[in-house]
Amino acid sequence: MKYSKEQLPWQDFAVLGLDRPQVLSFPKSTIDALLSGNRTSLMRFENAKIPGMSSSYPIDGKLSLKKGTDGQLQLLIHPINPELKNNFELSKSELKYLESGKMVFIPKLVTGEDGKLEEALVAYDQVTNELVAFKREGLKAPNTINGTKLTPQQQKDFVMGKSITVNGDNYQIDPNNETAGVKKQAGAIRERPQTINNKYRSPELIMDIMLLTTGLGHYVLLWHLAKMLLHSRSLGFSLEKSLHNRSFRNSLADAQKEIVQKQQELSRQGVDKDGKATKTLSMDELIGIIEKKAGEHIVIDKIESGKQEAAGGQSVAVIQKKEGPSGGPSIRDEEPRSRSFKV
Repeated sequence: MKYSKEQLPWQDFAVLGLDRPQVLSFPKSTIDALLSGNRTSLMRFENAKIPGMSSSYPIDGKLSLKKGTDGQLQLLIHPINPELKNNFELSKSELKYLESGKMVFIPKLVTGEDGKLEEALVAYDQVTNELVAFKREGLKAPNTINGTKLTPQQQKDFVMGKSITVNGDNYQIDPNNETAGVKKQAGAIRERPQTINNKYRSPELIMDIMLLTTGLGHYVLLWHLAKMLLHSRSLGFSLEKSLHNRSFRNSLADAQKEIVQKQQELSRQGVDKDGKATKTLSMDELIGIIEKKAGEHIVIDKIESGKQEAAGGQSVAVIQKKEGPSGGPSIRDEEPRSRSFKV
């Protein structure tokens, strides 16, 4: 970890309407992402306090941490951008390669924190619709994927942004991914999962079920909710493009509130000796609620075209993204984790 919990800027979280206990109750993957210098998944903050406004206002965005000139950590929010800004002056073909997913990185000289030019790898965050620069030495390959140890060549190819094959599945580095910096490439991730005893195989989905059924009342993990809906849909559902649609995000937030309310009703019906609810919503019930609320707002990649309405970045003074010393974009030293994990 680059940072510790003691270093977290609680005053910045307060602007988003979050107190210390609420922040510490974030899922482990979200806390780990912050403390490792990575971005979190897309979240909704219902009670953000915008400077100049008398009432609170909901904000959707990812979070990350950055050290300020005084050495103290600052909280940055990365909202969804309605238009992609070409801050790194990439060519049209380079932008096309990044947006299409044909390339993960484009090498580029950018302004470093010391004001000098240095080589960086520019990636595209599909969810926030922005370009992000990373230091090459900050990118690391995992030791294993799903229990299979990677060869030195696979680790080298992975860090270079190339696709690697593990047990018949293709994987690629995703530096903007909260969980591990790894994504399973298109094809397998869009299929309906098999079920056993009404429980889905994916460890990520099982974790999301646990989070939802324990009640997330003070914030909404929009990305996790959208991923659950993705697993109930057939080929063609564009997760990132759907998240650019404000109506889709609002519907996910409404679904989360309904899930929490229904789970609370079930919990009141009985608890075990450890105080845990004996009745919880099933995966199919969770999917049903999300499907009913957000299903009509999904974007079908091959059918739907045209510009989607997206929420602009709300101005939050203490967490505004800062530029480099020369006025150009600076390198975000974000490190996808490299430990063993399961996808």
